[in-house]
Amino acid sequence: MLGLVLIAAQLAFRAWAVYGSWFQFDDFAFLSKAYNSDLSWDYLTESYAGHLMPGGFFLTWLFAKYDPLGFWPYATTLLVLQAVASVGFLRLLLHLFGRRRAILPLLAIYLFSVISLPAFIWWAAGINQLPFQIALFFGLHTHVTYLRTKQLRYAVATLAWTGFGLLFYEKTLLVFLAYGLVALCYFTKGTLEDRFWELWTAHRPAVVLHGLLAGAYLAVYLSTSLNFDPNNANETPVFPVAYRFIFVAFSTGIIGGPWRWTDINPVGRVADPSDIVVFLSWLALGYLVFVAYRTRERSLRAWLLPVAFLIANVLLLTAGRAFLVGAIIGREYRYQTELPAVFAIAVGLAFLPLLGASETAGPRHGSTLPFKPESAVLAFTAVFIAGAMVSSVQYAGHWQTKNPAPAYFDRVEKNLADRQEPVPLADLAVPEMIMWGFRYPENTYSYMFRLYEDKTLYPSVTADELFVFDNKGDLRPALISSMRRNEPAEDEGCGYRLEDTGISIPLDDPVIGGGWWVRIGYLSDGDSPVTVTAGRRVHEAEVKKGLHSLYFEAGGNFDRIRLSGLEDGVSLCTNDVVLGIPEPFKAQ
Repeated sequence: MLGLVLIAAQLAFRAWAVYGSWFQFDDFAFLSKAYNSDLSWDYLTESYAGHLMPGGFFLTWLFAKYDPLGFWPYATTLLVLQAVASVGFLRLLLHLFGRRRAILPLLAIYLFSVISLPAFIWWAAGINQLPFQIALFFGLHTHVTYLRTKQLRYAVATLAWTGFGLLFYEKTLLVFLAYGLVALCYFTKGTLEDRFWELWTAHRPAVVLHGLLAGAYLAVYLSTSLNFDPNNANETPVFPVAYRFIFVAFSTGIIGGPWRWTDINPVGRVADPSDIVVFLSWLALGYLVFVAYRTRERSLRAWLLPVAFLIANVLLLTAGRAFLVGAIIGREYRYQTELPAVFAIAVGLAFLPLLGASETAGPRHGSTLPFKPESAVLAFTAVFIAGAMVSSVQYAGHWQTKNPAPAYFDRVEKNLADRQEPVPLADLAVPEMIMWGFRYPENTYSYMFRLYEDKTLYPSVTADELFVFDNKGDLRPALISSMRRNEPAEDEGCGYRLEDTGISIPLDDPVIGGGWWVRIGYLSDGDSPVTVTAGRRVHEAEVKKGLHSLYFEAGGNFDRIRLSGLEDGVSLCTNDVVLGIPEPFKAQ
């Protein structure tokens, strides 16, 4: 009953945290992909930063079609998944250790440690990692049942849970570490060689099935989604990442910290505990291992579980992320979300008998615990929850209040709603505070604002009007920054005169690359079609009688703008040719 009360308290807090949140960074890349994709195998299996996550892409596509910017379906899904994971973890602890009060602090470590909060509150991370946790808890439950009974149907159930997790996150493969270590350490006997042989001879069908699933998934993953070089782990120093990951972030988060944060972007935070907190955390963890060793036989093997996960996480992080952003990423908690549960299981295995195991922890002859178990359980649980809630409120409050995205999209929607006709927009990128630039083309207006397609146009050439959004989401006339201009003309009155023979207007310096726009301010004595050429880009446009502007895209290597194709009898003058990047015009 007390376990269910703790779960209800966790879910109440996390409901406040997630329903007060909104989309962030990678979420918008997911949404942009969903807006612009059909539900296909290619869409579902497309690699995203090295992730293979068809389950997450399917749910994002479904929700995006139903309510493009409504966050409540995403928040509700995360909360439901968290509820399933939390109940599954309690169920696992009962299955491993029986109905005893000693499992309450183990449950509290998982439920309330801030380590798992950053991934939960963020859709792009939570939709990967919560199914991973569910697969670990329910899969380990059926795996232990199989080891106790040797009934193959439980091994099949284990693989079914594992397959569920793999639909959302390739890191679910780490559950095989847990399966293997539990089997070798607690359900076999003898030397290491004897244990492997017993595992193979007694559980051969299950071992083969596990190997087939892991091998088949790896083959799919390597062929579709691995887009970073694992050798980066050799080229990037591991120790700076490992130190921050294990000795700073994990050690303090697992005791209820870190109680201090450093901001790394408008909403993101990494652990920044004080030196005294880091020292005390390792003193506490060292004391825990020491007490277990002095009072329990066969306790040391329990710590292989978190050590294996820590090493795997550090190597994955070093190879897949640290070479891009540096060692500071080791202090980012969303890369170690499963560790509170893994550590809690290890504590249980170090102190409590594992039901039905061949070997398990037991009291060491002549030793006693340096505290009364019953009183210590409740005291530790209360103190840990209080400390962890301080860290969690700090993180969630910052995440909710510092997100610039809701205000930005609210301004975009209001500005477009006021327009009677579709707005001609330069197809620029949304601000970096919304989505990182390396997510091109998903970060462009035409992708991100597909839900406003009835209010927007993305012409490559347009007359008189071109618009962009500023960083607040307000619609502004486009100002073409003056990276290049026309060479001064000899004719001071007309500048460059275009008639039916055409003309080339030289620029003051050559142009290289793409993404450029050109504005030509001109005076025409009549309406006429015109052909404009800027490098590789050729546009058919219209000029109007009087004083007007013509905007068009340019790209390639060139040093002049070519105008041609005017109707007979129409002439045009210009001495105002500007090439650059569209920027929001700011009234003085």
